[in-house]
Amino acid sequence: MKGFVNFLKYSSLHVAAISMLHMMAFFYLPAGDSKVHWPTVLQLFISTWIIYILDRLLDNLKSPNPSPRHEYFNRNQYNYSILIVGLFIIDVVLCFFQKTEILIFGMILSFFIGIYLYLLTKKDWFVPYKEFVMPLFFVSAVAVPPLIIASSINLSAWILLFMYLLIIYQNLFAISYFENLNNEKNTNITKNISLQKLRKWVNYFSSFNIFIFGFFFLNLSTYPDKLAAIIVSISIMYALSLVFEKKIKTIYREILDSLLFLFLIIFLF
Repeated sequence: MKGFVNFLKYSSLHVAAISMLHMMAFFYLPAGDSKVHWPTVLQLFISTWIIYILDRLLDNLKSPNPSPRHEYFNRNQYNYSILIVGLFIIDVVLCFFQKTEILIFGMILSFFIGIYLYLLTKKDWFVPYKEFVMPLFFVSAVAVPPLIIASSINLSAWILLFMYLLIIYQNLFAISYFENLNNEKNTNITKNISLQKLRKWVNYFSSFNIFIFGFFFLNLSTYPDKLAAIIVSISIMYALSLVFEKKIKTIYREILDSLLFLFLIIFLF
């Protein structure tokens, strides 16, 4: 049982589930009744999981002071290597059910992810900047395919994508903040940016999302309005998490990641 709990806790499976949930929310734009392209959703789930497992394994090579998560991946490197091979085979099979425009986008994105992984393993100077780059890949993979497939795209979709990018940055910046507080590792963004500045950026992103929400989505009468309300709520809670840092210091990762599951609300109303 403990092994299964550790698998759920450290394997980033929840990140893949979050990405799938968020893509579905963007597929429902603009009116909340659009069809979901399930091969794309399933492929995102698998691809996200592969990338995050690789990221964790490669991160171990650069971390001189391993956290419990790093130690877990050190002990299970072989098992995760086999898992990646199996997931990759399934991912390739799903390509035969994919739309051409999504395949082209996927190849372009994969090329840049390959450059990212190369820099992560070969260039020590790049490691502290991974928190800047990873959100761009994550948001591109989650939110752009639904917009590519959509028959028409309105301005609200692109604004929502930008708000979404800000909360992903908040998530990773806040995690780096708490990692530094707990002395878990010294290879994250706090190596180049002070904790005080990191707090400010989390708050800046929250303020910016509040402004965008108030300017474009305050009516709460349409699907984009409701999705924006969920995004801005998550954004505010990320800012508040730093206010209560002493209370959540030992469970910060669970809380910060679980906030992203609030996207489930959009499917209930």
